[in-house]
Amino acid sequence: MTKENLIEKVGHHPVYKQLESNFNGTEIVRTSVKGFAGSQEALFAAVLANSTSRPFVIVLPEKEDAAYFLNDLERLTDEQKVLFFPASYKKPYDPDSADPNSKLLRAEVLSRLNQTKNPVIVVTHPEALFEKVVTHGNLKKNTFKIQKGDRLNIEFLNELLHDYEFERVDFVSEPGQFAIRGGILDVFSFSDEWPFRLEFFGDEVDSVRSFNPEDQLSLKTLDFVQIVPDVQGKILRESRESFLDFIPKETLIWIRQTLIVTEKIEREYIRANELWDKSNENSVQLPPSELYNSGNEILKKLNDFSIIETGNGNLIHQAEGLKINAEPQTSFNKNFEFITRKFIENTENKYANLIFAGNPRQIERIYSIFEDIGKD
Repeated sequence: MTKENLIEKVGHHPVYKQLESNFNGTEIVRTSVKGFAGSQEALFAAVLANSTSRPFVIVLPEKEDAAYFLNDLERLTDEQKVLFFPASYKKPYDPDSADPNSKLLRAEVLSRLNQTKNPVIVVTHPEALFEKVVTHGNLKKNTFKIQKGDRLNIEFLNELLHDYEFERVDFVSEPGQFAIRGGILDVFSFSDEWPFRLEFFGDEVDSVRSFNPEDQLSLKTLDFVQIVPDVQGKILRESRESFLDFIPKETLIWIRQTLIVTEKIEREYIRANELWDKSNENSVQLPPSELYNSGNEILKKLNDFSIIETGNGNLIHQAEGLKINAEPQTSFNKNFEFITRKFIENTENKYANLIFAGNPRQIERIYSIFEDIGKD
């Protein structure tokens, strides 16, 4: 069975058809779904996200859960529209614990949400929602667009990037850096996975490309680029808002274990207040209410969105929800004879046995194992 066949089967499932019917409009709708097992939840979410023109935000209670969910979605839908929104810091008021890659991913999500009308799927977790984000207005103010054919002086761009707090280096290797060599400007924006190379003919932008900083080879020719600074790092000077205020109101939120999510955010908020109380009274940092969200604030803001809740610890009463009768896959522990007996038993009970793998070689290996068992 191909991925397309599987997606088609999900589309005919009665629970999925009810979900699709519930959320095909623009009004606020809330429901819950119980009984998902394994990657089944990601499968349903992917099919629903593909069928709607609304942005999708998926909230998992643990970062590890979010990473697994993201991996499933990338295999089930268009990988380019699936984005991960992580926390940028390990703990409040600790810039030294910042992860540069996480800050890049956060900036990419905000930039994509701010500049595109194409719906995206954002996967996140409580610690990421805990941190407030730059406002739409400040992001727009701190974003500079360069198109092929624009007339720009390289010295002007040099000053602009210094104002954006980019570091001038010989060769760019990470976000927040730029390099100038003759009529070539390399710049690594905080909103993209790869740096950009702009070649000038006089004061005219002659070509725009993304490139791999390791081998300097071009990856893609572009019509324009958006240069975004470290908006998360400018935390002392810019006003902030909740991520739930930043996303469009028509966004559909898929959230597992809502109460656990909001309780984790509340614990982080309490810890931030404790750290703030212990800090120097002359600290230039802003108070927790300016930088972070409390669990109660997130809970209140969720009321403005259409929501699908899954798992236990939800806000929506079970009577209003949907039920799937699924069980976790039996643990086989590489006992292929046991797997064979289980498959035969499933077939006798009129269940279809479906095996999925990340690449063809894994499937070939499984066929080979079953062939060897059949020869014994």
